[in-house]
Amino acid sequence: MVQNQKKFLLFRLVVIPLLLIALTGCSQQVRFAVPDQFRDQANTYDGHWTAYTMETVFNQKVGSWKLSCKSLFEQIPLNVRDGILAVNLNENEYATNISANGRFRLEIPTSLKPDASPASVDNLTNAFITLVLQGTLKGTDPEGRFIVGISTFENRGCTSRIRYLKSIDGNSAA
Repeated sequence: MVQNQKKFLLFRLVVIPLLLIALTGCSQQVRFAVPDQFRDQANTYDGHWTAYTMETVFNQKVGSWKLSCKSLFEQIPLNVRDGILAVNLNENEYATNISANGRFRLEIPTSLKPDASPASVDNLTNAFITLVLQGTLKGTDPEGRFIVGISTFENRGCTSRIRYLKSIDGNSAA
């Protein structure tokens, strides 16, 4: 009986706080696109939004790779209609579903290849860049991430923090 109480106490004092930290730390990470059956049906997030770059750390790491990162944009206009978020990029439209709780992940494949330093032990000859926009539009401070993902790294790569602002009557709600 005493052993079970110790295990329960350990669970309450160690495991639960670690789970809470992990969940809050990853709150803006959305690993998969939202399936159609979970798309927001109430049109809660419909309207014009803008994604603003808040922060891009220059030196970043993915595994043992060191990345030199810079912000690729200051802002991106977004449009949400019928629970579908759309982005126009280079005269092409890319779209993804938004869940009822405002979460989304949009992956935009490109034919771009990442640069690797001549000193790199491994090369990235078979890698391609995928642009990833993810996060949540729910709440008073909707935010997320913009990632210049590298296919070899499961689309992890240079990451920028993003803030999403909904436009009011066509004007940004800054």
